Amino acid sequence: MDIKVEFMALWKWCTTPIANSEWDAHGEYATRVVFALMSLSLLAASMGIVLSWAAGLFDWLTILIITAVDILMFLGWFLVLRGSWRRARWLPIILFLTLGAYFSCMAGFEAGSAGLMYMLSVLLAGVVIGELASWITLVAALMLHMAISLTNFSYSVEDFISVLIVYTSSLVGAAMLEAFYLRRLRSSLTEARRLSQISQEQARKRAEAEWDAKEKHQYLVSLVSSLPLAVWGLDTAGKIRLAEGNCLEAIGLLPENGQIPPNRTSAELKRITRAIEASLAGEESTLLLDGAGRYYDARFIPWISEDGSIAGSIGAALDITERVQAEQALRENQDRLRQVVMNMPVMLDAFDENNRIIVWNRECERVTGYGAEEVLYHPDPLRLLYPNEAYRLRMLKQIQVAGNYFRGMEWTLTCKDGKQKTVSWSNISSEFPIPGWVSWAIGVDITSRKEVEEELRYISTHDNLTGLYNRAFFESEMARLFKSRMYPVSVVVIDVDGLKRANDLYGHAAGDELLKATARVIQTAFRSEDIVARIGGDEFAILLPYTDAQSGTEAVDRLQARIFENNSGANNVPVFISIGAATTDNDLNLAEAFRLADSMMYEDKQRRKEQR
Repeated sequence: MDIKVEFMALWKWCTTPIANSEWDAHGEYATRVVFALMSLSLLAASMGIVLSWAAGLFDWLTILIITAVDILMFLGWFLVLRGSWRRARWLPIILFLTLGAYFSCMAGFEAGSAGLMYMLSVLLAGVVIGELASWITLVAALMLHMAISLTNFSYSVEDFISVLIVYTSSLVGAAMLEAFYLRRLRSSLTEARRLSQISQEQARKRAEAEWDAKEKHQYLVSLVSSLPLAVWGLDTAGKIRLAEGNCLEAIGLLPENGQIPPNRTSAELKRITRAIEASLAGEESTLLLDGAGRYYDARFIPWISEDGSIAGSIGAALDITERVQAEQALRENQDRLRQVVMNMPVMLDAFDENNRIIVWNRECERVTGYGAEEVLYHPDPLRLLYPNEAYRLRMLKQIQVAGNYFRGMEWTLTCKDGKQKTVSWSNISSEFPIPGWVSWAIGVDITSRKEVEEELRYISTHDNLTGLYNRAFFESEMARLFKSRMYPVSVVVIDVDGLKRANDLYGHAAGDELLKATARVIQTAFRSEDIVARIGGDEFAILLPYTDAQSGTEAVDRLQARIFENNSGANNVPVFISIGAATTDNDLNLAEAFRLADSMMYEDKQRRKEQR
């Protein structure tokens, strides 16, 4: 029979679970087995001796001794089972030594009862204690008892030696049996302990794995339940194996007895069914689902097993209602903003990275006459709006210098009907960038304002009757030329002869016509860059920049020739003037030159009067 099986059966039969796991396994197990066997054996022997005593074979002292031994043995077994095996293991050894000494004193050492007791004590010491020192002590005690017994009964030396040899041989045999037993017992205990440890470790790992799996499952369930998310898994038969989350019912995946609800009549549920069938066929799909006013982003993918086959379909749905609503609100805001942009009372245009116009609102259409379909994505919209190349290049250079931040830059564009309009543009796209718009600007049509400004400027600088510059402008130009480097400068002063007489004889209308005719004649005699002004009632003055004395004289001769031509015409108003001229090379104050020319004009007037 297998020692391990025999020992394990004996262990289960005579022991209970151990309280202290730190005990030595071999000593404890051996002590329990010995106590169990000895107690049962002595119990059976005691019953036989009691029966023999009743028949008169034993005296009462033997019965008392046997009864005391039984009580001590059962007491020791009780102590061992309670965990006090280290102290209780000495009990049977001391008991058998005591019995051996008793039988030695009563009947001699060679008596079978004395030798048996000594051999049992030694055998128990080896089995229960297993220490060399204990063996030596017990063998020495045995030898001492044997020597005392032989001396008390006056044995010879030969008998002593023969008895010693017999008992020594018996002890050696017992030791060999014990060594074999202990070796097998230790091997069985070691293997049993190793298997027990392996089993316990496997059980611990399995329990930990089960606990981890359960804990992870609970964690995932709690996580999914706390999020606007649903996850599910179906096998190839359509049976739901996993369904967690708070939006399963809303998307029509609430399990009914582990099956997908068969009554799918709505379009949404049909789309879900098709997506599940596609995932079971190995395809992935994503759907935007609308369920009871809520929106879900659902994904269906195949469930691949370890062998690579499709084991079912798994999916997840995320509640994206807030995102969809936010996107809808954004689109509505964008639509409103687009309406505002398109209908705002100012021009707004935007350019892409290819310098093409991508935004052209209705005010742009009204001002230019070009519709959005004519301007948007035109290959060269600036050439369309600014056909003059030189002007367009100057404008582009200004834009390049200013970058995407400038205010109030005024440019004149050409409308579809050929009219020109001035627009004030402001570009702040560098500070307020808009995705997709590389550059954008706001424009205001200032054509009317510019016309009014030009008219006001003309009125403020020109004479209302003749259209020439007025005295204020003449004086400002004289101050400007005085500080400039446009020398030499010539000054011509003219006075109309006979204006008072024309007013008196023919009225002021005739006098006005005379002044207008004089202004026309004077203008024909001078250059466009010369400043011709009416500085008084019948007095005119001309500033000629970069004109020396000789050129000034030539200009005066040219004026007189024009007057002669005018007066030679039959239908022209006769013009008669007095002229004075002076030139300065910056060595003479320009104001002094004017006074000198004025003085010369009076001299010429006086001379003409004397000639008449």
